[in-house]
Amino acid sequence: MFFSLPGLSVSPFSQKSLASGKSKTILIVEDNPDEQQLIEALFSISDLDLSLKFAANGEEAVNYLRGLKPYQDPLSLPALILTDMIMPFRDGISFLAWIRLQPELNGIPVIVISSTGNLAERARAEQLGVNYYFVKPVDLNKLIFLIKAILVYLREDK
Repeated sequence: MFFSLPGLSVSPFSQKSLASGKSKTILIVEDNPDEQQLIEALFSISDLDLSLKFAANGEEAVNYLRGLKPYQDPLSLPALILTDMIMPFRDGISFLAWIRLQPELNGIPVIVISSTGNLAERARAEQLGVNYYFVKPVDLNKLIFLIKAILVYLREDK
């Protein structure tokens, strides 16, 4: 089953999709090291030119986005944020709420991957402007398709 993004006018599988241009950064906010490795492996076998940055929870992700320790090197803002919901220190909902309050970050697409599928959690995430919400286990082909489509959309929109 395929789906599309509003306003997406190109195929994420087109030859020009991501073949040229600068590498995009994806911030992955996930506290489970096994799932971090799975996501990293998924991207390593894709044909996407990406730089993956990992944060173990929402608080680390906020520090990354603010350029605080230990993320003080010059950072590029992510083209996409992929986040878990249930994490220590700052969960996905409060992280998403924080993102949407930051004018310079508000336009970054956010994809949630949740283990609960809790309807109240999903409704709250949608109120906060999440772009897509997946329940684990995720169909990895759909996730890769969605990420390609978002990155192509971002490239074509510039």
